[in-house]
Amino acid sequence: MKKITLLLAFMFLGAALTFAQTAVQPSGSGSSSSPYEIATLNNLYWLSQNSGKWGKTVYYQQTADIDASTTSGWDGGNGFSPIGTSSSKAFKGHYDGNGHTIYGLVINRSTTNNIGLFGYTDGAEITDLGLRNASITGSYYTGGIVGYNSDSQVSSCNATGEISGIQQVGGIAAYTYNGATVENCYSTATVEGSRYVGGLVGQNGSASTVENSYSTGAVTGTINPYGGLVGRNSGTVTNSFWDTETSGQSSSEGGTGKTTAEMMQASTFTNAGWDFATIWRIDEGNSYPELQWQPITTEQNGPSNATQMNLVLKVVGATGTMPTISFQNSAPSNPVSGNFPTGIDHVSGYYWIIDASGLTSFNEASISVLIADLSGVYDETTLVWLKRSNAGDDWENIGGTITSGYLVSNSFTSFSEFAIGTTTGDNPLPVEIASFTGSSSASGVTLNWKTASETNNKGFTIYRNENAIASYSTNDALLGQGTKSSETSYTFIDSDVLLGETYTYTLVSEDISGDRYIYTTDVTVKVTETTTSETKAVEYELDQNYPNPFNPTTLINYSLKESGHVKLQVFDMLGRVVAVLVDGYQSAGSHNITFDASRIATSGMYFYRLETNNYTKVKKMMLLK
Repeated sequence: MKKITLLLAFMFLGAALTFAQTAVQPSGSGSSSSPYEIATLNNLYWLSQNSGKWGKTVYYQQTADIDASTTSGWDGGNGFSPIGTSSSKAFKGHYDGNGHTIYGLVINRSTTNNIGLFGYTDGAEITDLGLRNASITGSYYTGGIVGYNSDSQVSSCNATGEISGIQQVGGIAAYTYNGATVENCYSTATVEGSRYVGGLVGQNGSASTVENSYSTGAVTGTINPYGGLVGRNSGTVTNSFWDTETSGQSSSEGGTGKTTAEMMQASTFTNAGWDFATIWRIDEGNSYPELQWQPITTEQNGPSNATQMNLVLKVVGATGTMPTISFQNSAPSNPVSGNFPTGIDHVSGYYWIIDASGLTSFNEASISVLIADLSGVYDETTLVWLKRSNAGDDWENIGGTITSGYLVSNSFTSFSEFAIGTTTGDNPLPVEIASFTGSSSASGVTLNWKTASETNNKGFTIYRNENAIASYSTNDALLGQGTKSSETSYTFIDSDVLLGETYTYTLVSEDISGDRYIYTTDVTVKVTETTTSETKAVEYELDQNYPNPFNPTTLINYSLKESGHVKLQVFDMLGRVVAVLVDGYQSAGSHNITFDASRIATSGMYFYRLETNNYTKVKKMMLLK
């Protein structure tokens, strides 16, 4: 018992150390000539804990990008404590982001007001600061950079991530009041709340100004007013815009709505007097405006499949040689344990390796691929990007957003293997069907299909009217190619058909692990020619059931030389009837029926017997429960 107690004590101590916060006073004196230098997360934590250093005469300058992702485990899961909490404890100082970014900040305080990196400001200045991939949740007055912004100036800042609250919720600021300004800022964060919700500012109060700013993130509100840029406006909004397509909002109490294409045109902003000489820049037609202090994003194209080059790697702040990208047209080996993240149950039969050994440094990266180039995809809404550092490691879900036909990942900070994951077991499919056709001929129904690529494909089974009629296990023509990146053609002739009948055929592939994949494109064929088999005298015949062994269903094919009364029954080893499949008149010709043994509890040998006035035949079948 002592050993167990000691072990638990060490486990809890380890957990505590994992998410421990250490306040480290930054260098500098806090004066305008010697500002406090915020270089680490511990420095930022120190600032949040020392309200005595929030006065009007105190200056801060951030000197490095800060990874704040560990704040998700701080304070029992509540995350980072905002800088400035109320009117009596407001941040009134000067914070110069100095062209740096805070990554992955987490604040989870759904019952607390005045939430943001800065919770409550009064007469403060916040400039040249980025907040990337933040997750911020509060009650009233919840924003990215600032919650409650009284008489403070926020300029040249940006925010991305997720911001949610109840009322007064905004991507940059929740509430601007008493002469506050938000200028030359933008937000791509998703913003969600009930009332006074805006992509940039939740509520812009009287005598306050929003100028030369924009937002693109999705905005969700439940009680009017809420809007694409500003939820509620009692002040001034000039020369500012929001994306009506990505925000999901066609209106706003301030600003001008534009399409995504218009938001990527320099003229939209230069016609409004924006400064693209010293403040803004734009990669026209490809991206929204960025602040000039932001690190430049470098794009590298790579192979989206074996022949196309529609994969895009974006690296922010890259120095050194850009990574190399290779496409691997085979299933990546799964790790021994922890194969997939929660909710993901399948990985694509192809993957990418990105070698970033030539990169000296970078801030973050993202990856996107043209969905049309991905083999075997029929439901793109279930796709996500998966990533792991090394072969054999557990997969990590790095998200997936569909933008202009591309699957775009969330940001990440390391490289190696990347694959496509899904929440459904048959998508992406391991075999890409390029075509599947059928036609009537003198031989019967001729089925032709081509695969553009195959991954670990054991073979095909063909279903006619939802009943299996042929399989790779008994027909070599249906054997798969294993793994192959080039085109393969297949042909199968179904000669057991009748003139004038219409049949629907379905393809099912099976991989080497035994997983089966049903392809949604069926082929329907009406028999318009007399087949060779119909010119021959039809004999009495009882075929072996398929599959055999089976569980719980199997198909029994049989043929009748003459019309008449037919009885088809199933017996157990003691001769007891367990199922009557047919008992009545049937016409001459070919027939089939599916035996469903789901109500039979015992595995073992069973017999099925076909009886007519002139024919009796018994065969064995094996049920495996």
